[in-house]
Amino acid sequence: MLIKQIHRIGWIIRYLLARVIARKISRVRLKRIRPKKLLVICYGNIYRSPFVAKYLSDQLRSDPTYKIKSAGFIQKKERKSMPEYVEMAKNYGVDLSEHLSTIVNQSLFDWADAIIIMDGKNYKLSLLLDISVSNKLIWLGALSDEISIEILDPYSRSHEEQQQIISQMLRSSDALIQNLKSENSLSK
Repeated sequence: MLIKQIHRIGWIIRYLLARVIARKISRVRLKRIRPKKLLVICYGNIYRSPFVAKYLSDQLRSDPTYKIKSAGFIQKKERKSMPEYVEMAKNYGVDLSEHLSTIVNQSLFDWADAIIIMDGKNYKLSLLLDISVSNKLIWLGALSDEISIEILDPYSRSHEEQQQIISQMLRSSDALIQNLKSENSLSK
């Protein structure tokens, strides 16, 4: 029992520390890694990660060296995004009509130069799957100074809350794109 409590306290400390340094470490990792292969993850891979992955793919399509995939931790593959969310995403220029969920796995972690996460749950689940990916984790919300580093899961939230989350994802994704372009232009 005591060992279990110590283990839990260790995770809490690791998570809190990660949140405190997320803004700085995410930017430093982008500069160090200069990623071209991005894995965008969230819990279910039907809301946040497919939205961000599709948005990034569309915005970076002029540079074919970027490869972007998305995945989630729910152990059910080929789930579709909810029809209402697909319509909402379309209003922001993101087409999720063909998206089918993918399950996070070791080969995706190995493939990725950087792993874009949305929240603390993604952080913890990523490290439980493979502790060595900690040096690839980028908190998407940490890249935009004006907002929280946590990008909430839109599942079961109101239409207005989902729109706020989409706006946060767009601002953060634009900040990621700006970081990617500036870092890769410096390396040329």
